[in-house]
Amino acid sequence: MNLFIVSLVLLCGVACAGQPWQPDEFPISYWSGPRVSHNTLETWQTVKDCNFTFCGNDAGYSVEANKQRLDLCEQLGLKALVRDDRISWQMTAEDNWRETIAEIVADYGSHPALYGYFLKDEPNYQHFEALGEISREFEKQDPAHLAYINLFPTYARVQQLGTPTYEDHLDKFLSIVKPRVLSYDHYCLLRDGGIRPDYFENLSLIREYGLRYGVSPWNVILSVAYPAYRDPTEAEMRWQVYTSLAYGMKGIVYFTYWTKHELAAQEHFAIVDNHGKPARLYSIVSQLNAEMRALGKTLLGLTSTGVYHTGEVPAGGTRLGTDAMVRLPDGMPLLIGFFKDADGADFAMVVNRDYEEPVEFEVTLLPHIVGVAEVSPADGSEAHVRVEGQKLSLRLEPGDGRLFRLQTEFEYPQFTVSR
Repeated sequence: MNLFIVSLVLLCGVACAGQPWQPDEFPISYWSGPRVSHNTLETWQTVKDCNFTFCGNDAGYSVEANKQRLDLCEQLGLKALVRDDRISWQMTAEDNWRETIAEIVADYGSHPALYGYFLKDEPNYQHFEALGEISREFEKQDPAHLAYINLFPTYARVQQLGTPTYEDHLDKFLSIVKPRVLSYDHYCLLRDGGIRPDYFENLSLIREYGLRYGVSPWNVILSVAYPAYRDPTEAEMRWQVYTSLAYGMKGIVYFTYWTKHELAAQEHFAIVDNHGKPARLYSIVSQLNAEMRALGKTLLGLTSTGVYHTGEVPAGGTRLGTDAMVRLPDGMPLLIGFFKDADGADFAMVVNRDYEEPVEFEVTLLPHIVGVAEVSPADGSEAHVRVEGQKLSLRLEPGDGRLFRLQTEFEYPQFTVSR
């Protein structure tokens, strides 16, 4: 096993009290889903057809409505995260809070469609001790299901974080709460047409702390216009997804699925409209989700070993060095994420960091790379890619990415090499 992987395993053994979340399928979900009034088989069929792997923390559901929701999801082969009003960070102030969790687990824990329990969104540092107790109690009573918490982005104020820096916020959250996933949101597509300058810095920090604590990182991305944000294009949706995957994110969540009435009145729509009917982004997100499900068969088993940029390097980014095993044109806006699997095999995801224009370029491979296979976004299979003189020609559409396995001369050949 690769020394880097061994180090991570040892580190996780020290840092993680609970077991890291190990899903059977790449996690893809959403915020702000169907309302209780739309808790029907047809509604959840629309979610399933969009290729989500589990339903989000839909608010406003009673215990009975949650159970009905789970029953409907089970009919469709879906799973769902449960949001229950009995769960709050203040519950540890009550003497019988563990009994309350036992009641919640009794209500949902044995249901085949349960994915996990929603605990809190964007907690302040003062909530961490209580959330840690609650999270560990859920894991103790129901280890098969996820206790989910989502964190602030880098642009949160110090008063929101409750810590002097974002790095301190992440470190304290991971060391005190000991979550099974490290989820955060970052909405970067600004109304003026630009992106938040700290987008890649946030990705980098989440990646770094996820690796440090052996916890899988998830990113919550924008799928609807809000006062400060714009309606994403297809390329901008692809850009958000593939930049996240290149940084080693092991789960993608969209904000939002359902459109609020006030946004619909302004003709801003999320993935479905305010009546639950597919909107402009529905087919786009369905395709992206299908790609993540296919690539996720490989990505879930990979560990991120480095992420680098060419062209103008954004804040928080690192320029690709000339000694890299895969070299990209220095003047183009590209991103490359390197990975290893449990056996030490090398992988690389190359992403077009431009969400307006396609790029065509040549990739130069070091001599010890004797073969390249692309992981198909259609079905997750590997197909040999022709390499001529240690060079590989690529074209990437705006915001798009491609995942490759790099066979070195030190590996036992697993696919035909053509030089």
